[in-house]
Amino acid sequence: LPMKERRKLLPVIRDLQWIKSKFAGFSSETTCSAARAHFLSAVQFVCANKREMDMAYHVKFDMLCKLLPLYNPTWMTDFINDDKTWFNFDLNYEELMQLMDMGYLKEIAPSRIAHVLPWITRIRNKEPKGNDTFNSELLLKRDITLKEHIWTIFEYESSIGYQDNCAKEAYKKGVTARDESISAALYRFSLDGHLDRERLLKATLATFHRSFKKDMAGWFAGFFETLQPTTGELLSLQEEMMQIFTSSYTKPVNVMLQQLKNIASEEGFRYQEFIERATTLFFSSPKNSLLTIYALFEKIVAQHPEMKEPCCITLCQLFLKKDESLQKKAANFISKYGDASSSNLQETLQSYQPEMFQSVHAILSSFKPQPAEDRQDQVFLHLLDFAEGCDGFADRVVAHDGDAVVGAAYAVVEVLFAAQVGAPVGEIDR
Repeated sequence: LPMKERRKLLPVIRDLQWIKSKFAGFSSETTCSAARAHFLSAVQFVCANKREMDMAYHVKFDMLCKLLPLYNPTWMTDFINDDKTWFNFDLNYEELMQLMDMGYLKEIAPSRIAHVLPWITRIRNKEPKGNDTFNSELLLKRDITLKEHIWTIFEYESSIGYQDNCAKEAYKKGVTARDESISAALYRFSLDGHLDRERLLKATLATFHRSFKKDMAGWFAGFFETLQPTTGELLSLQEEMMQIFTSSYTKPVNVMLQQLKNIASEEGFRYQEFIERATTLFFSSPKNSLLTIYALFEKIVAQHPEMKEPCCITLCQLFLKKDESLQKKAANFISKYGDASSSNLQETLQSYQPEMFQSVHAILSSFKPQPAEDRQDQVFLHLLDFAEGCDGFADRVVAHDGDAVVGAAYAVVEVLFAAQVGAPVGEIDR
């Protein structure tokens, strides 16, 4: 039949899709049987256009292979690559690739590949209650799969997390002899040369800058751990890892902090940059992340004593947390590594005092700024010691520089010293 005549069948197909019934004054519609739907979808395929093809899901691969030699619609490639429709053909990755091989498909969109590829290792059990099995070797069947297609799951939303968990459950139940999940397979392939390991690590880190949903971001965070990056790899990826601190999800940030903790004692760890970037994490990170940052700071000051004050000042942000244990952690760190005479640290602590618990005030009592009156008394107590001997006295007084009292005390020292040696003040050689 010519297309014009075939299109007359569309209303009939729509009517036959539903089984109408009436009872007790009510009417209802239910979908037709699977066998009827299978037949109607094949008829619709040769009659409808892209927009009208709403039974495509019932067109199975074997039926499609029989229909295409008779009729290959111009809209087929666009229809299959439309990732926004709910009515697409029920075709898996291998079936789509076979259509490409046969010349019926011009191309497969990356988003469509990402949609079907996670199912590639799954082998359906024909028994309704039977367990599906998995075979990761199917990823090696076509060279293009690992060379090009596998990277689409790092760029587009997919069901990779769900399929991966199903494969791991099958392994736990003994359905498969080993872990046949895609995550485990990609790890093996990164070690045996099938995949570029550096590209795999970087592609994983890049996923956290895409607009993936929380479950997918969490899966990729776990996958990064599955890859077990070496010390050298982590050192080379520090920039990419620290960029993830801006993620709105906590799991990727936690994983990156744990990985950075593994290299915090290594030469080449960018500790100064870490301290600066970690500042943004104190406001929204959960307690476990903050404790990891604390542990990282412990490692940093152990290797780089000059970073004690920057770490102390950064950790002061923990005093904004209404968690006494976290505040005490910060206080103990400052008490252990901080310089009680540092005016910068004293001023910083002073600004956080209203937020501190009483127990924290007690730990940091030695860091309170000294009142000017007490400092003046100490200066003049030193003066009383002058009669005992003046060696090194001026140096001790200079330590109090910055207060008018200090300047006056120093002048007194000059006068007394001049009187003792019998020389005019202006001629004393200091």
